[in-house]
Amino acid sequence: MNEKRFAGRTVCKRDVTFLVGERTYNGAIENMSNYGASILTKASGCVEKGMTIRLAISCDDEENIRDASIVWSEGDVFGAKFI
Repeated sequence: MNEKRFAGRTVCKRDVTFLVGERTYNGAIENMSNYGASILTKASGCVEKGMTIRLAISCDDEENIRDASIVWSEGDVFGAKFI
């Protein structure tokens, strides 16, 4: 598979909540860069490539809200590109 990332990823275990339409899901960021993140969730199949979601990333008792588009999805893990 050809590498398409613009920046290196950093392994990080952060809790994340994401909104898909009107529904909220919980997950954990496995790794991330300034451009996107790989997210693990127990809600397998809740996202598809091309969808837009809103992420609430928890860090040091604060939430950082980011919109993202899904670039790939496999089972309970997906890649999101920050918009």
